[in-house]
Amino acid sequence: MTDYMAAWPLWIDHGLTTPAALGLSAALTARLAAWNELFQEHFHWNGGWRDPDARARFAADGPQLLRDLRRELPDDEVELDDWTQEEVSDPG
Repeated sequence: MTDYMAAWPLWIDHGLTTPAALGLSAALTARLAAWNELFQEHFHWNGGWRDPDARARFAADGPQLLRDLRRELPDDEVELDDWTQEEVSDPG
């Protein structure tokens, strides 16, 4: 799952990983990079999604990416934790 200022949206037990370390296809790597870029450009740490269309696109793409990751990594446990769809409360 993406995180603020993270260059890559996939994590393993002890931190971020890379597409090369996982052996992902170029096509899936590009789609994951675009998904991460969508998050980085449109999600604010304190206010949530700035654009409802970006939020909807991100939410729709997540399960598709999960399915394709599971296909490319059949021996690994792959989960989607899309915490970005939760409502963000304004602390101020």
